[in-house]
Amino acid sequence: MIAYYNSSAIQTATAGLGEFKVKGGLPFAALATAFAGLCVPEFFKHIVAPRSKWPRLADLLFQIGIFSLIGSFVDILYRFLGSVFGNGADFQTVATKVLLDQLGFSPLVSIPVSTLGFMWRDFNFDTGRTIAALKNGEFRKRFAPLMVTCWSFWFPCLIAVYAMPGNLQFCLFLLVQGAWSLLLVHMSSVEQSQHHEDQ
Repeated sequence: MIAYYNSSAIQTATAGLGEFKVKGGLPFAALATAFAGLCVPEFFKHIVAPRSKWPRLADLLFQIGIFSLIGSFVDILYRFLGSVFGNGADFQTVATKVLLDQLGFSPLVSIPVSTLGFMWRDFNFDTGRTIAALKNGEFRKRFAPLMVTCWSFWFPCLIAVYAMPGNLQFCLFLLVQGAWSLLLVHMSSVEQSQHHEDQ
């Protein structure tokens, strides 16, 4: 963000990217978020652990689906907030958007969707077992730490995101999403390991 506002070269270089995002619309948002949420974590995972296994097909399709869904929600959110509050980089505009995002969208939409989605995945896409786990408080057990992690991670990141011009906000979100996906998949893997140990 700082580099963008202090470098005309960066502003020129990213102008085309912003236009491409606008033309791509919701399909671009969905597919780009799926790429950031799936391909980026897998790429770095295999750099760190070259012998690690690739996800099975069902898991790949699941991650494409859930990250595409979240990306679509985020794109709609950013456009809505921009239409209501504008895309200024002043303190009030940025702070308002960050608070609405983190205190409204995250606890009511993105984190519940992620929690439920990965729960379903962890129970081998068995809806019956997932519902039984929900009744036993599994959602609350997973939601709270994920929500705290979300706030710790996204609050500072979103300050930079919402301070960017409207057509580049989602592009910066994609960069951050790659790192968030690494964290999200790791947390889910830990939960899955603990679940298997408890069985």
